Amino acid sequence: MPRKRVYRCDIRLPVIGRIARLTGATTQREHTVRVAILRELYTQGRWDVLEAVRDAVFPVPAVVGAYRAGRVADLMASLTLERPLAVVVDAWLPQSAPAKGTRTRYTVSWHALQRAAHLDDRWTLGDLLHLDWRGVQMALGGGLHHWKHLRGFVSRFLSVHVDGATRQRILEAMPPVGVIPGRVPDLTPAAFWRIVEQLPEHVRAAPVAIVATGMRVGEYLACREEHLLRLTKQLHIPGTKTRGSDAVVPIDPALWPWLERAIPCPVGQWRLREVWRRACAQAKVGDVRLHDLRHCYAQWLVNAGIPEEAVQRAMRHLTPSMTRRYALQRDQQRPAAAIAAVLGSHDRATDPQPGAVESA
Repeated sequence: MPRKRVYRCDIRLPVIGRIARLTGATTQREHTVRVAILRELYTQGRWDVLEAVRDAVFPVPAVVGAYRAGRVADLMASLTLERPLAVVVDAWLPQSAPAKGTRTRYTVSWHALQRAAHLDDRWTLGDLLHLDWRGVQMALGGGLHHWKHLRGFVSRFLSVHVDGATRQRILEAMPPVGVIPGRVPDLTPAAFWRIVEQLPEHVRAAPVAIVATGMRVGEYLACREEHLLRLTKQLHIPGTKTRGSDAVVPIDPALWPWLERAIPCPVGQWRLREVWRRACAQAKVGDVRLHDLRHCYAQWLVNAGIPEEAVQRAMRHLTPSMTRRYALQRDQQRPAAAIAAVLGSHDRATDPQPGAVESA
């Protein structure tokens, strides 16, 4: 049988360059149709597909078949999923987020995933679809917060590098975070002022500025003289976590002198944390961190009857759920008071003597 002739295309496209590949067509008519499909892909802006054809990653018949079946996106997704996972992640991390702290957290989560899943250079993006995520969660350790950070890293990475359907499949395979109880500082306003009294004179205003504004510690350390808007008694908080955290907040005149003394911070970050820990110990107050003052700001506002919506705006939270935990903590006081009232309604003394329970 005589061998059929296979046609070859040789076209030039702006930006793409020259594509000289076998079309797989054995008739002039089919060859013309396949070249027209390549040009149509160019018109549609699928330059990634044409670059793959140019570089012989995909043969022309495979691209033509995917185009006719409406599965060009799936074809390119399969190419994306074959990329080396470590190479893609390492190239992405330096520009993964605007804030340095977020980039650092993503890097820590990536290294934790490598250890927990025993990843090596042979792994591809597609292998994430078949990873034993529950086993990774068990091997990770560190509690729910570590798993939450890992899920956040994976979600953000996938949103940039794979299609939506693939990202959804991987995230559905990952166990949910569950409920992470928020940290509730064991601190009252009176105890806070006892701590302040134990601080050296030149740093006493620093924690007051944090608890009076709800700033993060990093935001406070970034404040400079120009952030104090003296005429209108406002503070420009330089957002250090997200772009949306940058804000201008009003300061009550009674607290304004504290802000003027606190900004800029007279000591460095580690010195500030050290004197704060020492003052807590001297005031006989338990484990209270500087960042806990931000939580105290929100909790004390909610306890004072400020609406949750106002507290959310003051905390610069993106969603109401981020603020809801402070209201839940306040609401838990009601059952406590109710059960105390129930127990106090009986004849038993409210301050039982030793052995009273056993003799009952």
